Amino acid sequence: MSTLSKVLLFFLLPTSMALAYLSMRTLKTWDAWRTPYEKYKKAIFQRDQQIAQLEREVHQLKVNLEQVFALRGRVWSDCQRKRVDPNTQDVALRVETPNPPGLKPGQVVYLFQVDGPHYLGEFKVTATGQADPNAPDVPNVVLKPTRRMPDWLWNYLVRGTPNLEIRESLPVDFEEAFADCDEQRLRQLFPVPNNPEVKPYFEASLNEHLRDGKELGEDQDVPPEQVRVVVRFLKDASELSPQESQLLADLKIPKEVVVKNEEVWFWPDVAQPLLQSGQLAELVRREYRRPLRDYALLFDELERQFPVLVDQVQRAQTYLTYLQEAVQSAQKQAAARQEYLDTRLKPENQRLTQEVEVTRAVLASLQQQLQVYRQQVDRLLEQNRQLAQRYRQAQLALARKIEQRAKAAAAAATTAP
Repeated sequence: MSTLSKVLLFFLLPTSMALAYLSMRTLKTWDAWRTPYEKYKKAIFQRDQQIAQLEREVHQLKVNLEQVFALRGRVWSDCQRKRVDPNTQDVALRVETPNPPGLKPGQVVYLFQVDGPHYLGEFKVTATGQADPNAPDVPNVVLKPTRRMPDWLWNYLVRGTPNLEIRESLPVDFEEAFADCDEQRLRQLFPVPNNPEVKPYFEASLNEHLRDGKELGEDQDVPPEQVRVVVRFLKDASELSPQESQLLADLKIPKEVVVKNEEVWFWPDVAQPLLQSGQLAELVRREYRRPLRDYALLFDELERQFPVLVDQVQRAQTYLTYLQEAVQSAQKQAAARQEYLDTRLKPENQRLTQEVEVTRAVLASLQQQLQVYRQQVDRLLEQNRQLAQRYRQAQLALARKIEQRAKAAAAAATTAP
């Protein structure tokens, strides 16, 4: 080995050892940093997933909120009644916010009383303007009912609370409206009055909301349109047979809905064929669903029928007055007949009763005399019969004597010369 090789070997050996140490140190440092990196990377991935889920939930909440606002329409809740005209039924209001209120002449709105709340009817905007903050008693919106309000409702508007609320549209009934309300909250929203005439209707409405979403028993008889059947799919869409795929197509159920062990609700006419297939889905439960109501249609129909109902009530009251007068007249006639009966007919009846008793006594006496006369007649008839018998015997004896004498005279005549 040359001297140069020895020198190179002398320098390379410590250098290689130093490089080996540095390599091991680098690997150790990399490993020490790699473990937290993977941990933080996983945590960041989970956080990003949570953020994405929250963003989807926030988006869905925004969609639901926009849907609620779209169904509800705009609401002007800060309204004060300032003036009313009983002749034209114009209602002048003071709308503080927003200012200007954003209403247009000719626009149809719905008026409610805040303390109640009580529906007052459908109104049309006839005038609108900006509220003057220096004149708090000056109205800036004038409403006129689209149909003339009945007297009782007009009095309710005039004499009731001045706090009113204007709605652009009537409330829309949908299933999610009371989904988060417990029984206590529902009883607060739907109080039952003590008036026995309307109490059953309020109780029926409250029971509908209390039963909504609850499981139904097999023995509960409910109309099919108020039943939702929850089923659980036993197969994925990729596992369906041709017959099952055709059944879904006939029922217009998209295959994306079919997920194994997923619970989905259907109406009874759709759920029944799925359950009858046997291997496609199984029954989980039957739920009650309250009927949804179109309040705009119901209120409009009520306003249309109200004049007819008022007319029927007035006619019924008129008929009741006639009947009461007829009953009073009949009672007067009955009293007069009773007086005539007490003053004339009863004494006459007593007199006739006494005469009947006297007549009966006379009749009994005459019957006794008739019996005596009949006995005398019978005796006389018997005597006449006996006399007739003796008379007939005497006639027979006289006839024999005459015959004997005639024979004797004839014999004497024949023997004479």
